[in-house]
Amino acid sequence: MTRLRLLRQTLEDYRQMRASCSGMDELALVAVRREREIAAADARGWARFRSALGWTGHPPPGFDESGPPVAAEWLRRDGAGAGVAFRLTPAPGAVGEALVVSARHRDLGDSDELEEGEIPCLRQRAAILANKRLQPFRRIAYDVYWGLPDSDESHSALRRLFDRFAGFEE
Repeated sequence: MTRLRLLRQTLEDYRQMRASCSGMDELALVAVRREREIAAADARGWARFRSALGWTGHPPPGFDESGPPVAAEWLRRDGAGAGVAFRLTPAPGAVGEALVVSARHRDLGDSDELEEGEIPCLRQRAAILANKRLQPFRRIAYDVYWGLPDSDESHSALRRLFDRFAGFEE
């Protein structure tokens, strides 16, 4: 059984279980392409600055004194079935530079196949209520990608493949 077929079956089993249990997170089968890239922080997310916490469009008080961001996460939804999640971290071995890693996803239908460079995953979309201090946002959103690691030849266990990515939703 291929990884894609096994994930399709797992998703079908999960949907049957979710139909009888309330409160379970939404899952979708997606094709994901992970890349390093340059990206504008043009979506709502969070950033950790040297001495303060802020988010896109709402820099922290004393922003000029806070220094450059040292870490950040943000999500961009490109409609219901596609999107991209970004994570900014310090670049390994380079002082004062950052590395942006993206996870671009698109929903896979029942007969869709993977394109070159994509891997199949189950994307969990979870949302929690945001703190009132984070207005105008309504909640914090997470995309978590689950799948089968390349080294798992037995297809025995689903694992979180990537860090979760967090952003804000209104």
